[in-house]
Amino acid sequence: MDSFFLQMFKRGRYVSRRPSDADETKEEQKDAERERKECERFAVAAVAFCIKHDEAFKRYFLDVVAKLPPEKISEVTPEPKLHTDLVLEGDGHILVLEFKIDARLEEHQNPEEPAFWKEKGYGTKIRETFRQQASGGKELRYIVIGRDFDTSRCESLQPRKGERLHCSWVSWRKLLIKGRIENKLEEDLYDCLGHLGARVFLHRHIKTKPKYTNEAKQGMDFYVFLDWVIADADLAPGVPYWNEKAIGLNIKKSRAGTLHRKLMEAVQPKGQTLAWIGYSAWGTEVFRPAVTFYCSEKDAQEKVMKRLGENLGKPEKEDPWSVNINQAGEGHTDDAEWFKKVLNAAAGS
Repeated sequence: MDSFFLQMFKRGRYVSRRPSDADETKEEQKDAERERKECERFAVAAVAFCIKHDEAFKRYFLDVVAKLPPEKISEVTPEPKLHTDLVLEGDGHILVLEFKIDARLEEHQNPEEPAFWKEKGYGTKIRETFRQQASGGKELRYIVIGRDFDTSRCESLQPRKGERLHCSWVSWRKLLIKGRIENKLEEDLYDCLGHLGARVFLHRHIKTKPKYTNEAKQGMDFYVFLDWVIADADLAPGVPYWNEKAIGLNIKKSRAGTLHRKLMEAVQPKGQTLAWIGYSAWGTEVFRPAVTFYCSEKDAQEKVMKRLGENLGKPEKEDPWSVNINQAGEGHTDDAEWFKKVLNAAAGS
């Protein structure tokens, strides 16, 4: 059964979640962008509702995003300005939250970009909007939910004049509740967020490190597992790809985040697909975990080959400049951990 939040969302105009694609018409891309923004707006409203009406969630949320106890925040205001998704305010703090679901930070929203601190940037607008409260002694913070940025670069760009704007970010993963069972409202909220595009919530009940090799005998859904692995790395799953020797999912080129950025710099994919992840029987008698990176040129191929070779064994070259690596030998039971190591090794992390 859908969450009650999701049922409410489906009464609106935008229901399905589909990413923009290069083959779509401009009008279709505009519709997809409107849909994405509607998803984000609804997510903001749902989170705000839970902060106002669920003390346990408010305590957990504030601790994760700002290391504050719940009594420090008394006002919850969704979308008070065009440059503000959610404002949480108390006697000593103003938290300005920006939510991102399956989308990158635009330059004017990103504190590591000069545009953020210029006249039309969010940094300047937030400081102007809350100048009076900040000058009165309240700490002003800008917190991005769902996307990361370079905080050290942010510090170097911050204007010397005016009240200081503390900038930080929190991944959706950090909001997963640990150490206790979700209450009914939290469960409903997280189910909704997962279907709106924060995919990590869709797979939160799978074990932290699912061992597919062992659990396949119990009927664990294959693509759910791979989708979980990709979402766990904060990458974007694409379409399935399979043949008689391989079965798996593509990883899309379009995404944002630290790991994605490093992979893009290393692999330099030419098309819309960054990599493929799944199980392959090429050169073996059994299907084993495998990853293929779709490099666009020889230099990128050599870089990825070197990084994988130093950390995980011997990768193989594929035409024209792609790189493939299989899990070699026996004794490996934690496929999720292996996939994670491959992605991080290729990225140079």
